[in-house]
Amino acid sequence: MPSWDVNASSDAGFWDRGLIYRMATPVRLTLLIFVSGKVVFTGAKRKSDIDLAWDAILPVLKQFQKV
Repeated sequence: MPSWDVNASSDAGFWDRGLIYRMATPVRLTLLIFVSGKVVFTGAKRKSDIDLAWDAILPVLKQFQKV
């Protein structure tokens, strides 16, 4: 399971409350993660890249989920 890499993330507060996360493994793409819970994937070349990234990041997002 991947861990949260602080060096790969940056605050996106200047345009909306959220986070920019640059994922290097299993695929190289960027995620825009909003406090509303929405996630936007950018830079993917194939849908299978998004599927791999989603499977990798979902357990990490669940760790920070508000209850």
